[in-house]
Amino acid sequence: MKKINVFVASLFTAIAFSAVAEEAYELEYAEEAPASYIEQVLDTCKIYAQEDEVSTEEMMSYLLACVNDDLEMNDYQTLSALPKD
Repeated sequence: MKKINVFVASLFTAIAFSAVAEEAYELEYAEEAPASYIEQVLDTCKIYAQEDEVSTEEMMSYLLACVNDDLEMNDYQTLSALPKD
């Protein structure tokens, strides 16, 4: 029984290490998106915001989340704030 517990603990440790290592790899090697790409995504997100009837108060957080979702899906670094116009 002890061997099974040790094996299970080792397996979980290996899985956890693998997930952490993959996350670190993605963060370390993600490229910064070109400014023109970010502008295009932001314009698209503004259209989505209109369609979703996003309030003025929620607009900036909505746009940042929308842009970051796209950047993340395309393996770019995410933004901490939207670029200034």
